[in-house]
Amino acid sequence: MTIAESRDGGDVIFPVIVQNMRDGVVALDGTGTIITMNGPARAILSLGEADIVGENFAEALLHRSDLADVIDSMLDAIYAPNNVLTRDLVIRHQSGSERHLTIRTSMMQETGSEKALGVVAIISDVSEKVQALRERAEFGHLAVLFLSMLGLANILTLIVDQYLDVDVYSPAFAWAYLVIVAGPVFVTAYWLRLPAASIGLTFHNWRQATREGVIASLLALGALVGLSYMVGTPQPVTGTVDYSSPVGLLLVIILYAPHSFLQELLARGVLQSSLARLTNDRSGIRSVLVASLIFGLFHAHFGLPAVAVTAISGMLFGWLFLRHGNLIGATMVHVVGGTAAFALHFV
Repeated sequence: MTIAESRDGGDVIFPVIVQNMRDGVVALDGTGTIITMNGPARAILSLGEADIVGENFAEALLHRSDLADVIDSMLDAIYAPNNVLTRDLVIRHQSGSERHLTIRTSMMQETGSEKALGVVAIISDVSEKVQALRERAEFGHLAVLFLSMLGLANILTLIVDQYLDVDVYSPAFAWAYLVIVAGPVFVTAYWLRLPAASIGLTFHNWRQATREGVIASLLALGALVGLSYMVGTPQPVTGTVDYSSPVGLLLVIILYAPHSFLQELLARGVLQSSLARLTNDRSGIRSVLVASLIFGLFHAHFGLPAVAVTAISGMLFGWLFLRHGNLIGATMVHVVGGTAAFALHFV
């Protein structure tokens, strides 16, 4: 008697159902002989097209040391057929890759009898779910570290500004502030072996990012210039750089561009990406808003207007990052808009 003999053609329907299941199905009789194995099971166990139905399960896979736990699970189910067993396993291939499996085994009984015919196992590949949970944990750790370092940097800035004769608005201090935040975060990202593309370090969609970055930069520049005519020219608060000089302006851009890139890498690449994964934010909108508000805290020592301006501009940078998946467009607008904001004395 087969596993699913039934009336009205059930013996025909059953194999079709099994073969079209997403999960792997393996059925063994009481001696461990394979009765049924569908395509997904062969794929999950990396058996290729090998047809091992009719062979002893343990003997057929004896040469596969990576499947030792799978074999043990099946044999345990045969020896304890009245129990429903669930096991979570990790199989590691020689290539170094690994798969996370959940195996649920249960007894097969003859209709109208408690006699055990064997066991059937449902094998689910949960690698993607495990990876998603792992990423959420890793990026959550990264987000907490980022916020901790940001708080520490702000406290140090207040102490330096209050008790030391140091200009907290100088480029040198801005770099020191950034290093305090970025150093531990980047070391941790490297330690976690995060893919570069996961934090925006990729050239994917670079053409679209460049095109839209140029357009957004011109619009931001026009808006800042227009605003300066409307409200007048504020008093500078960030030093005595001569922005009217082409040489001075070029020097500012050369120094400010890498600084802007690192800020975007932190605020968008690390923080926004971390928040999106941690909160399962599929649209990305909440992550953009929260990361932008936190980004404003980067500039708390410049005053409340600077926090507001950078938080609002951060929403634009975050939207560009969300559209492109890289930092190109966001960095372009950051450099142009930031330089213009400094030159026009908005910050």
